[in-house]
Amino acid sequence: MRSRLIALGVSLVLLAIGGSAPAFAQSTADQSLDNSADSQASNTSSTDQAASQSQSSNSSCQYGCGGSGQAQSLSQDATTEQDASSEANAYQNGVNANVPVSVSGDGVSVGGYDVGQPNGGGSSSAEQDLDNEASSEASNAAETNQDADQTQTSSSSCTAGCGGSGQYQAAAQNAQTDQDADSDATAKQNGVNANVPVTIGGGKVNGGNSSAKQDLDNEAESEASNEAETNQDADQSQESSSECGYGCGGSGQAQFLDQNAETEQDADSEATAKQNGVNANVPVTIGGGDVYGGNSSAEQDLENEAESEASNEAETDQDADQSQSSNSECKAGCGGSGQFQALEQDAETEQEADSEATAKQNGVNANVPVTIGGGDVSGGNSSAEQDLENEAESEASNEAETEQDADQDQDSWSECGYGCGGSGQAQKLEQDADTEQEADSEAKADQEAVNANVPISIGGGADKKNGDKKDGSKGGGDSSAEQELENEAESEASNEAETEQDADQDQDSWSECGYGCGGSGQSQKLEQDADTEQKAESEAKADQDAVNANVPISIGGSKGGGDSSAEQEAENEAESEASNEAETDQDANQDQNAGSDCEKGCGGSGQSQKLEQDADTDQKAESEAKADQDALNLNLPISVSGGDDKGKKDNGDKKDDGDKKDNGNKKDDGDKKKGDKGKKGKKGKKGKKYG
Repeated sequence: MRSRLIALGVSLVLLAIGGSAPAFAQSTADQSLDNSADSQASNTSSTDQAASQSQSSNSSCQYGCGGSGQAQSLSQDATTEQDASSEANAYQNGVNANVPVSVSGDGVSVGGYDVGQPNGGGSSSAEQDLDNEASSEASNAAETNQDADQTQTSSSSCTAGCGGSGQYQAAAQNAQTDQDADSDATAKQNGVNANVPVTIGGGKVNGGNSSAKQDLDNEAESEASNEAETNQDADQSQESSSECGYGCGGSGQAQFLDQNAETEQDADSEATAKQNGVNANVPVTIGGGDVYGGNSSAEQDLENEAESEASNEAETDQDADQSQSSNSECKAGCGGSGQFQALEQDAETEQEADSEATAKQNGVNANVPVTIGGGDVSGGNSSAEQDLENEAESEASNEAETEQDADQDQDSWSECGYGCGGSGQAQKLEQDADTEQEADSEAKADQEAVNANVPISIGGGADKKNGDKKDGSKGGGDSSAEQELENEAESEASNEAETEQDADQDQDSWSECGYGCGGSGQSQKLEQDADTEQKAESEAKADQDAVNANVPISIGGSKGGGDSSAEQEAENEAESEASNEAETDQDANQDQNAGSDCEKGCGGSGQSQKLEQDADTDQKAESEAKADQDALNLNLPISVSGGDDKGKKDNGDKKDDGDKKDNGNKKDDGDKKKGDKGKKGKKGKKGKKYG
């Protein structure tokens, strides 16, 4: 949206031509404008999946009974894709102007000074207050919860010649989340607060006072964020119990569990704030007689800010539990139970965040009075205050947290006394976590400020030939200028990753076999792998140009410039930070326990364990800060004067140049003191030469 608002003073143009002085009425103009643009785009997704499977088998068969068979298969899949784009643009142009034009053949009155027969006049007071803001936000939030439970229970009352039960479980969980958020905010502000009176009079002319206040606020805020949370929980439980006494087959148990979670996030944010502020007093005063300029007091307060933030946050929790239990009361001729477990967890997270903030500010606070008079010319005092703040802030961050927890437990118990087969137990567990992060941030702050007092005074010299006793003096008013500037660019890019892997494997086998007992077999394999890659780049640039100047220009007659007091305070700062933080915790426990009461003909137990842990972390952080500052605090009065023409008086003085008493006096020509008189003549010539 683009709007142009113009507010002129009470008397925009007063044009009067006549013999009497016109009255320049007071002008009071207040301008207050608010302009804002807000844009928001957001997506929220929540997915909950819960599954439970339960199997129970019970048999009362006494003799020659076949064992029960149980199988379970469970699959969960959740896919979420989100995209949010937001854009806000705020454009503001404000002009608060007082432009009176006054022409008179007689005196002119402005600002309380009466010359001729005016009807009264006044000063100019203008206040301008502008607020411009653009705010944009784009966000995505996704939450996925998956819960799976599988339970199998088998019980048999068979007494003799019984077949063992068989149990099988398979569970798979898969969750994928893709998110993208783009946000753009642009705020442009142009403010002009001006007093430009033009006053022309045939007699004396007095300029009125000018008081101008300008207060401008311009802000652009942009934010893009993605947040994802994935929770996966799976539990598998198998339990087999047999009361078979003789000739019993062993039970068989198998479990498969797979968890997979993938999260991809991208967030881009850009904020641009551009501000131009002009607070000007440019009076033009022309008079045939004495001309007196009014005082000028100008205050300019500008604030310009651009803030951009892009962030990604992902959290993945995977929890898996597998439990197998086999119990047999077989006394003789018993087959051993078999148990197998396989569990796999995989989590992948990719994040990228880009942020850019640009703040550009131009501020001009100027007093440029032009005063022309045939007589004395006196400039009014100038007091100018300029306070500018310009700031650009950019932040890009990624945060990822991955937790994997897996537990496997196998328990086998046998009361077989004679001719007993040994139990077999096998466990396999894998955990894999991959995290990739990249964050880029850039902040630019450009500030240009001019606080200037440039009075131009032109006056005629004294016409003493016609009896004018005045010397045509020009007196410049005092100048007091204060300039305070702050320019800052802050950029930050950060990545934070935390990975925790915890795995526990436990196998327990016990047999009360006394004679002819087969040994138990136990095997465990556990792998943990964690890969983390991080990259963070940050750049901050702050450029500042400041000019605080008093340049009075006086032409004609004798000049007396006013005092100049100028204070300049400039602060320029660039801060850049790039950081990577990665934490990886891997914890693995394997436990095997085999016990037997065998006394004769006993086979030995076999145990095997394999554990692998791998953690790779790559980090790269680059930061750059540049601060350029140019400041000028200047007092440069310029005076151009012809001076009193005293030399002409010396050149035309007959006493010095061609006085007959010195050069043509006959008495002096033949006098013995001719040499002395000649010397006097030489002095006269010298005076003529250098007069």
